[in-house]
Amino acid sequence: MSHALWCLSCLGLIAAIMMLGYIEYSLKSRLKYFVFCGAIPVMCYFVLVLGHSMPLLKGVA
Repeated sequence: MSHALWCLSCLGLIAAIMMLGYIEYSLKSRLKYFVFCGAIPVMCYFVLVLGHSMPLLKGVA
């Protein structure tokens, strides 16, 4: 998978999670909204960074 496709798929995943968070916010409490739209995308971002750095490290080594 190319670099651009990888980025787009991860961004799409984050957008979908934020949409789910917005739906949860509409239906339930504000706390869940912050969990969905705060913690989960941040976790996805760290996974994304690790996913990018690992192949680069393998390529260098």
